[in-house]
Amino acid sequence: MTHRYFPKFLVVGLSLGLLLAGGPTARAATICVHDVDELGNAILNAEANGEGNEIQIATGSYVLGSQINYQSTGVSLTLTGGWNTACTQRTINALNTVIDGNNAHFLFFYAKGSALSLDGIRFDHVPIQQMSSETTTVRHSMFTGSIGTDVMQIESSSGTVVFESDVFDRRNVEIRSLDGTDASPITWTVSNSTFLDAAIGTSNQFVRMGYGLYLNEPGTGSSLHIFLANNAFWGNAGGGIRVNSSPELLATHNHWQSLTNVNNVALVNGSGANSGANPQLDANYQPIIPGSPVINSGTVSFPGGIGATDLGGGPRLVGSAPDRGAYESVADDSATLVVTTNADSGAGSLRAALVAAAAAPNAQRIAFALPSCPLGINVSSALPTIIDTLTIDGYSQVGAVANTLGVGSNARLCVILIGNYPGSVGLVANNPNSHLRVRGLAFSSFGDAAIAISDGFSHIIEGNQFGGAIAVGVSGSIGLSPNARGVRLQQDSSDSFVGGIDPQQRNVFDASSVYGIGLIGNSGGHEVRNNYVGLAPDGSHAFGNAVGVVVASANNLLDRNVIGANVYEGVQLQGNPIFQGYPQGNALTRNLIGLPALQGLDSAQNYGAGVRVTANANGNLIGVDAQGQIAGNVIVGNGENGVGGPGNGNGGVSVESGVGNRISGNIIRANYGLAIDLGADGPTANDPTDSDTGPNQLQNFPTLNSIHYRNGARLLGGSLYLSSSTRVEIFASAECGNAGRADAAVILSAGARSIIAPIGGGNANFTSNIGRGPGSGVDTYCQLGATATDADGNTSEISPCFVDDTLFAHDFDTPTSYRCVP
Repeated sequence: MTHRYFPKFLVVGLSLGLLLAGGPTARAATICVHDVDELGNAILNAEANGEGNEIQIATGSYVLGSQINYQSTGVSLTLTGGWNTACTQRTINALNTVIDGNNAHFLFFYAKGSALSLDGIRFDHVPIQQMSSETTTVRHSMFTGSIGTDVMQIESSSGTVVFESDVFDRRNVEIRSLDGTDASPITWTVSNSTFLDAAIGTSNQFVRMGYGLYLNEPGTGSSLHIFLANNAFWGNAGGGIRVNSSPELLATHNHWQSLTNVNNVALVNGSGANSGANPQLDANYQPIIPGSPVINSGTVSFPGGIGATDLGGGPRLVGSAPDRGAYESVADDSATLVVTTNADSGAGSLRAALVAAAAAPNAQRIAFALPSCPLGINVSSALPTIIDTLTIDGYSQVGAVANTLGVGSNARLCVILIGNYPGSVGLVANNPNSHLRVRGLAFSSFGDAAIAISDGFSHIIEGNQFGGAIAVGVSGSIGLSPNARGVRLQQDSSDSFVGGIDPQQRNVFDASSVYGIGLIGNSGGHEVRNNYVGLAPDGSHAFGNAVGVVVASANNLLDRNVIGANVYEGVQLQGNPIFQGYPQGNALTRNLIGLPALQGLDSAQNYGAGVRVTANANGNLIGVDAQGQIAGNVIVGNGENGVGGPGNGNGGVSVESGVGNRISGNIIRANYGLAIDLGADGPTANDPTDSDTGPNQLQNFPTLNSIHYRNGARLLGGSLYLSSSTRVEIFASAECGNAGRADAAVILSAGARSIIAPIGGGNANFTSNIGRGPGSGVDTYCQLGATATDADGNTSEISPCFVDDTLFAHDFDTPTSYRCVP
């Protein structure tokens, strides 16, 4: 039996990871502040410096003497609290860093077309707080006051909003969009947050209606997605939640006093387990023990899953399920079995603990108290399979430490499982009722797979290492022997998580002889996030797998992984006869694939293609999420082991077979072959009526033929034979790519509007305003190229280079100081 808790659009929905400020190529300035004057100056500087900014706020109280107003276009801003004086170490707890508005001073953050992120800050007595951006992320933060009609407004005109592990006390909270169209995809995710005691105001009633959360979007239908999971709403004068729209709404495992759904739109498949009971929280917003119904009653089965920590910085998952609301209690409803020996059998062994866990009727946790760290456990025969809810916690061992670094990993792993028989398999879950959580283990020498999961759902694999070398002491390390496969999720397994948004959840997959991660067969709905695949934990050494990630199932999400140094492809998207030509719906978003994997790493190219689409894989998304939002990857420097030059398909994205594979919003440059190669055979010429077939239907690329400067705008002209509505996307680079085809070092028009096809099909001219490019004055990004994507998602190769070469370009245009140097 396959557990399909969500329809397709939910299974691969956006998660927290997509919403952090900046993308894989964003520059960032980091500013450390210690008092309110420094905070004000840092925000002013952030407006002007043209980069993404992280303002790191040291522990303390910051009482505002005036209003804070941040306003910038295209520049992301992140505020993080809980830092020490030197801003070298951070403790997540909103109580550590407090910004006090003194019931008089407002906070306004506007980042048009960019991202805002708040993490680990308490905002107290701020009467009105407004944030407007393309994406807004609020985590581990508190918003408190003394009036009850205070307002917090989040405006996302076209983009995403995330609240996670937050408290909103005496606040009228509104998430809204004034766009009002179905064309712009919008995703709002609210999870593990607490909304209390909002009051009804006497003015501005559209905001001050006394709801804990007011979701206000005039658009309808498939463009708007709202996910509500594990939240607590109580004591709000108007009610728990008001939804003023017609969204696709998933609401699961919430405690609310009411849900007012203005348009009476039914909740989508996967909703349920919501309760109207009093959540029984104490004055500090934490569950009362015993008695609170939020304890161990949440779920991990929603897009994005749970983070590693709660609002106070404690572990998010304690017991069989997460608590609902912002805080996780210490109440643990699972029984603990302790492994005290590294013997393969007998009392105190891992094997004995697995046998006992399978026999027990309730959720179990296996902890470790081994005599030394690190210590290997030789697995000489198949271990007992996991059949129900079980956590195996390697970080319980004395000496083990989870990673705390955003880039790289400083984890210390103590428990090493070693395969010691032919075709060995490590941990196995193959029961429909199995829910396995594995954290803090190292795996070595397994001849089949270190972890093999073929049934069950909502498995969590986080903070582990597969092959490579683990750190010991201050500067030492122990080498692990390769596994054939790191993790295999197959058959009836579904909706599971490999890695996660937080550093503690990152896995490392090294030196596997087949692949690091495999999502195979009828399984699906898995999320693979924030892992290192082919790189040592510190990012300074290459430990490539044969293939980084193989995806041969459906509706999976690969997000923000670093995938480099693999012997063949970084990612293989494979077709499967199970799907009989239907779209597989896998999404690759915000991954780093190839050479620039980590800063300072000399060589991390995948020696085959960065991404290879093969075996008739259909309907996949590379650089676009399931809701249609651009979330591009960086695919650079791949394909160096190719033989025969650029025509062998070893480039950025190689589509050997399959149709409907959309490739959009990505940085693809400096690969051995073409940036995008349909047919894996080098450049494919256009045919006059685009009637040929093959990989991605051999979609024609646009022909670029003119560029003009008018009133400060840079207008690129071209033409394309159209039989359906088609999107044209424009790129630029400093140098032309291989075989005269353009690279995509800069994206000038990601997700550009469609060009409408003439009736009956025919040639159509288009003009695209591509702005002045990424710089001012002399700009070296002069080699322009374009792709076309038809209505069925077939993306073309990138066109031949078109050079923007002179002050007046290719015609007598309006004079301008802008010039391009080829």
